[in-house]
Amino acid sequence: MLYANVDSSVTPGVVLERVKQFGDIFVTMSYEAAVMRGLIDGASSFSSNGDYIAGTAVTDFPVHEAGAVNISLSGAQMSFVSSNANDIAGGTGMRTLAMGYIESATLLSKTEVITMNGTTPVLSVATNIRFINSLTMLSAGSGGKNLGAITATNGGLTYGAISIGHRVQASAYRMIPFGKLFVPHEIVASSNSGTAAAAAIFHIVGWSPSLPFWIPSNAIGCQDGPIIIPLKAGRAIAAGSIIGIEVTLDKAAHVTASLIGHLENA
Repeated sequence: MLYANVDSSVTPGVVLERVKQFGDIFVTMSYEAAVMRGLIDGASSFSSNGDYIAGTAVTDFPVHEAGAVNISLSGAQMSFVSSNANDIAGGTGMRTLAMGYIESATLLSKTEVITMNGTTPVLSVATNIRFINSLTMLSAGSGGKNLGAITATNGGLTYGAISIGHRVQASAYRMIPFGKLFVPHEIVASSNSGTAAAAAIFHIVGWSPSLPFWIPSNAIGCQDGPIIIPLKAGRAIAAGSIIGIEVTLDKAAHVTASLIGHLENA
């Protein structure tokens, strides 16, 4: 039998796992490793995957393919469309995608499958979407990826996007679902200019209904290279809040930024 428990005799945050097989075997692992292995009830990995190509210097810019982070407090229905007619059921490009979203009233995490119709907009069944956490290609034709830029919009605002060929929405932003807390573990970020070195400053930013604007914290910087910053003392983020990453660049660059952590029961 395999089970995990916290042992008060070891350093806080370290989990003892006992395997009862051919006698007792004790294995020590970090709490994060136990979460990844599904050994902590109610806990699961949760991360973002930001990617953005800036054509010029920017200040406090969201690392999000849509170029903006929009939230619908009252809930919205999304219109999905591609810039290429081949992103359609039976086409050579993206055929279907999964939208992972947070419901407006309940803050529950939901998923809906969208069947693309090329350059003709398709409406989501859901009309109560507060925030799009993810867009992921589920099926494609012989092209193996989306051949056009995919957008999810409502009332002239873009709530989600997938760049040509990316297959997923590259966003450093996530809303925390109902009944959960998000515990950040680390930031992984990079800046790549390809010419003269670009200096990049990344900020973790947070939004919540009680403070409906972006509050920055935990700044890190790099210059044409990657950086990994552990957040061992990071505070838990409550349900309904959004955590993401903004970047300030002194010149054009391709940046990536991701938050890696886990959800646990509130």
